[in-house]
Amino acid sequence: MNPTEKPAPDTPIETIGNLWTAQECADYLRVKKNTWHSYVYRPGKNNAAPKPAFKVGNTPLWHREEVEVYAKNRYRALNRQFDDE
Repeated sequence: MNPTEKPAPDTPIETIGNLWTAQECADYLRVKKNTWHSYVYRPGKNNAAPKPAFKVGNTPLWHREEVEVYAKNRYRALNRQFDDE
């Protein structure tokens, strides 16, 4: 799937590729899903979490690359290293 192409509403989420669900974003940042949602929908003044790129049905999806950049910038702002391995 082209990264800028919006998935069809009936697309199985498992086949979407570089788009992540809220749970996948939370897992990547090592936080709970509710915490991820609070980062997105109640952003801080600096380095707000990316908004969902698309929705498939009621499921919001984020571009993987945007979440990775957010994570690295967030941890840099907190003076910690983000190890994504």
